[in-house]
Amino acid sequence: MLLGTSILCRALKRLIASLFIWSVAAPVFGQVIACPTISVIVVEGGSVTIEQPGYTTQTCSPQSSPSECKTACSPQSPGDVFTFTAVPDPNWQFAEWQSSNNASPETTEVITRGPFSGTYVDLESLQVFFQLDTDGDGVIDDDDQCPNTPVGAIVDSAGCAQSQLDADGDGVANSIDQCPNTPTFETADAQGCSPSQKDTDSDGVSNAIDECPATPAGAVVDAQGCADSQKDEDSDGVSDADDVCPATPANDDPDAEGCGATQRDTDADGVSDAADLCPATPEGEAVDADGCGASQKDGDSDGVSDALDQCPQTPLGEAVDENGCSEGQRDDDGDGVANAIDECAATPGGKAVNESGCSAVQEQLAALGGNLVDLDGLTDDDRSLAGAIDDACPRLIIEGDERPLSPGQEDLRRACSNLKSSNSTSDQQLAALASISPQLLTNRTDAVIETASRQFEQVNQRLNRIKGGGGRGVSLAGLTLNFAGEPISGAVLEEAADQAGVSELGPDFGNWGVYLQGDLDITERRDTDARRQYDEDAWLLTVGADYRFGPTLHAGLAVSFGETESDYADAQNDSETTALTLYGGWQFSDAGFIDVQLGWADDDYDMSRRVAYQDAGGDFAATYRGASSGEHMTAAVNVGYMFNKGGWRFGPTASYFYLDGEVDAYQEEADAGASKAWELSIGESQFEKSILRLGLQMDYAWLTDFGVVIPGMMLHFVDESNRGDQLTSAVLANDLAGFGQRIDVEREFLDGQYWDASFSVAGQFAYGFSGFASYRITAARDGYQHRGYTLGLRWDQAF
Repeated sequence: MLLGTSILCRALKRLIASLFIWSVAAPVFGQVIACPTISVIVVEGGSVTIEQPGYTTQTCSPQSSPSECKTACSPQSPGDVFTFTAVPDPNWQFAEWQSSNNASPETTEVITRGPFSGTYVDLESLQVFFQLDTDGDGVIDDDDQCPNTPVGAIVDSAGCAQSQLDADGDGVANSIDQCPNTPTFETADAQGCSPSQKDTDSDGVSNAIDECPATPAGAVVDAQGCADSQKDEDSDGVSDADDVCPATPANDDPDAEGCGATQRDTDADGVSDAADLCPATPEGEAVDADGCGASQKDGDSDGVSDALDQCPQTPLGEAVDENGCSEGQRDDDGDGVANAIDECAATPGGKAVNESGCSAVQEQLAALGGNLVDLDGLTDDDRSLAGAIDDACPRLIIEGDERPLSPGQEDLRRACSNLKSSNSTSDQQLAALASISPQLLTNRTDAVIETASRQFEQVNQRLNRIKGGGGRGVSLAGLTLNFAGEPISGAVLEEAADQAGVSELGPDFGNWGVYLQGDLDITERRDTDARRQYDEDAWLLTVGADYRFGPTLHAGLAVSFGETESDYADAQNDSETTALTLYGGWQFSDAGFIDVQLGWADDDYDMSRRVAYQDAGGDFAATYRGASSGEHMTAAVNVGYMFNKGGWRFGPTASYFYLDGEVDAYQEEADAGASKAWELSIGESQFEKSILRLGLQMDYAWLTDFGVVIPGMMLHFVDESNRGDQLTSAVLANDLAGFGQRIDVEREFLDGQYWDASFSVAGQFAYGFSGFASYRITAARDGYQHRGYTLGLRWDQAF
């Protein structure tokens, strides 16, 4: 640091200290102090020890406050002396003392005050100053020109050791400087030498002016440090000794011999390489001013000689084929539109095209989006339908260009083009496929199976009534009831009725019986992955006649008429059944029985479905209807063992029901005025089913003054198995004849194991009339709810 700056800094420190001392001393100036005290202030860099007779030595540091760092009341005795010693911290030096009495600074580390005697009226404040000496070389930092002097090194007055001196100022100490007189402002290396002082090739010319820094050893050089072998007069990169063309023009692309393009003639045609547009002219061929022979000329510069160029006026820069024709000049499909702008490169010959080279058919095909079958979120049934549409649509578009399509084919072409259009969203396409899907077709067989099962139950209920006495016991002479294992004839029962005052029970009706029985069933089918939700209402009416051959053997014939309506949100399926059943029963013991049934039925189906959705063509809506027929056969056996006690009859039962049938093929038709696009041809389907029922039956015969009433209940565990066709097949009815991808709709089978229960009441009344009513429910069947009501009426009349 410069001397002036050091003096200025010390003056500022003293001024600050004086102001501080004044602020401490001012309050007591002019007052008489009973005993003298001196305060000490240490700013930084060390501490002060205070020695005073009669007191322990104390130490003042920068952390001590003035009120704490001062002498005690003195003197103890006349002549006492205070001693103040400045102790610098490591890497600090004592500078001076300053006093509040405006005395000159004191520069010794130890000062004294006293001796004191009597009273002392002046209060003095001392401040000590230390100066930083970071490298501990004895020269304070403010004056030290070498602040990082090694420990123990001898320094000069500027604080520098011999190892820190650099006479030429090149940044390399004198002790290791190999070039001690480096010119000012030249950069030196680690040895202290600048470029002007180096001579790498030892040719006597310094590197700073040596134009040939790698002169061979011993070679004579000129003032620029170059030997003859290093000179290149024409600056072509080839030394004069090796230069075949010593006067090569600047930037003339010289070769290894030093010859530029203007100096070379590689093909020896008399035109320099620089001007030769055909550098490989065949030997001896005459050339023009550009150095090109007749076989080398290319008028349109497409890289194909004029002799071979089939398209001699190719626009500059266009890539060409081996015939010299660019993409913009070719017309591979011969439609009059060049390949470069032809968006339909394979147009069939003779077809009219638009400005883009596309025929009407190609425009329609180009407007189609991706395959519907690749949509995410399709069910298996919808995927099969999507594949059929993907297959039919392009075929109809192409065929429609060759010949007129039928109205139905035209409707299908238009509808599938709109649905597959790239402007139809995937959500619209998914919704459309779900609406078009013929999924409900599998419900045809379900309705018939349910009807046949109800028919079996009706005849079975009739047989139960006969075994319970409802058909042959309470009716009087020709029938018998079993009580406590003993048969009781109808005549006995009539006599009991007469005694009860119910004489209107009627005459003896003989062994014949005629009955009427009706069923009403309501079913709810919840939505599943394979089938949409629907509600089903059904009724079944059975008219029958039976004959008792004796107390233990009976047989009969029944005719049933039934209808089932299945309603979807957008479809309906109605089925009608006419069935003929032959039945019989044998009471092989007092409690045991066996019943059998054989039946045949004719089935008629009427189906309708509404298709409605939106796509790129706007709103689509149409209703499709179809009618079909079929038949089925049934066989059943029912075994039970019923115990009788008093009026009670109860016991286990088991039955097995088998059904085998088919549904004929048919084709849908759209409503008048509606689009025929999605009409379907539905194939024939076979179905087969067996039902095993294990149950418990219980009823009670209650004799009243107006007849006999028999309430009862049956509980069954049911195990169903399904066979027959797993799939119902269909095709788009308006596809081209002989074509059409098959649409498979998987038949979903209901839960095969469940419970059902029925609660009934039967009665035998006056004039040979008997009847019963029942309520049935199905439980624990996944996705299916069923409840049914049955009413039966019998009239026993002798013939």
